[in-house]
Amino acid sequence: MQKIFYQMAVAIVAVSFTGCSESVSESFLSVDPSVSEGIVADLDGGFYKIPITADQAWTVRLEDDCDWASLVNSKGNGSGSIEVCVDANYTGTGRKTNVLVSAGDKVVIVPVSQRTPNTNDEDFYNIASNKGLGYGFDLSSFSNGNTMVFNLKAIQKLVELDDLEYDGMFTSDVINNYMADDIHVDSIEEKADTLGVYLRMNINYGLFHLGVKASYKGTEDRKTYSSRYKVVQSVPMLKSSINYMEILSHYRDWVSEDCPDNDYRKNLLQNTVRKLLNELEQAKDEDTMKKKAQGLYSCLGPALISGTTLGGSVAMQLYVDSIQHEETMHLDTAEVDVAFKSGLFSLDAKVNVEYKKQATEILNHTDCNAEIHGGSGATSSALYNAFKAKQYENLDTLFQNWVGSLKLDNNKKTNTTSIINVEVVPIWVLVDEDNPARDYLRNFVLKQLEAVGNQQLINKFDKFPY
Repeated sequence: MQKIFYQMAVAIVAVSFTGCSESVSESFLSVDPSVSEGIVADLDGGFYKIPITADQAWTVRLEDDCDWASLVNSKGNGSGSIEVCVDANYTGTGRKTNVLVSAGDKVVIVPVSQRTPNTNDEDFYNIASNKGLGYGFDLSSFSNGNTMVFNLKAIQKLVELDDLEYDGMFTSDVINNYMADDIHVDSIEEKADTLGVYLRMNINYGLFHLGVKASYKGTEDRKTYSSRYKVVQSVPMLKSSINYMEILSHYRDWVSEDCPDNDYRKNLLQNTVRKLLNELEQAKDEDTMKKKAQGLYSCLGPALISGTTLGGSVAMQLYVDSIQHEETMHLDTAEVDVAFKSGLFSLDAKVNVEYKKQATEILNHTDCNAEIHGGSGATSSALYNAFKAKQYENLDTLFQNWVGSLKLDNNKKTNTTSIINVEVVPIWVLVDEDNPARDYLRNFVLKQLEAVGNQQLINKFDKFPY
């Protein structure tokens, strides 16, 4: 009997301890205090981690209708972390969303925000080798899109994981030989627009407005005996390019592998662009395809910036009085070229005196408009004022001083370079070449360019490798 009472007592104690154990082992879910108040993303976007403490499986999602952020991983079990990918924000407005972490009946909310861009902010300028690279660009209206296509930070992440596999998607090379880009002279008589061919643009670097200020129209009211020239002397200091074909190849590999979670290849395209592209490629009928093509075109324009060159440039429009030159010299593009390259715009230590004299004579009989990009304020002002006052004798010295003031620096306060050239490709390269939407988007883009009369860009893109 005593033995039975003893066994019952042991059983009661065991049950009591079991009950206590269950009452104190209640499941829990929390995020690290460093992010509990939320994440404030930089204007140029990036990847942000949210550490999680949990004792069970959890899932995570973003609030509906968020197209500017995505999750690198969407689930986990026990303690771990979530990584959020945020697009660069040059939209002109701030934005907010929430990350919702769920485990059982518990939900933890982490706010994510990007403030309204301020053009005085250091990070808005983001003066670096990739300035403008990977953005959409509308050459039909000579203005940039606000959306970046490729995610340079995702490229960096992949290179860090495997530089042999992913190196080469982005290149950036400093140019030490300033003579690498010779003077360019083009006779623009009777030409509607040479920008569609040479893509040399006047760019406001600090405010990131890739807009053209002068398009060299051939319809201006000039006397018939006036010959017109465009003279551009560029001093490139850094050239950057993005290998869009390789980037898209890695992205397509991720898609073909059933879109594995926790894979940075997904983020090679910015979230907004990836969503628009997926919608276009998944369109089943022409009406839907047209709507989605319009959406992608409205977001990016017809082109993508695949290369940029930083440095300085002096661009002039020369309206030369041919009659006054007829008896003194034979004036053609070659003569103008050699006069400025070997004379006023010579980058050699010793300027050819005869060519300097010839260039000065051309300017003295020319209606000249000059634009200067890059260089320090003092040297560029001195050079511009000499053009304006028609004081051409010391232009060679002033030009050399201006070239000497060009400085490539990530700090906007000391950087004096500007974007002096861009290279572009048509937006239909984004679409899978086996998808019928590619043909549709190509025809759509060419029709839009035809509607605005940009024949040069039509010719360029129509011959673009398919």
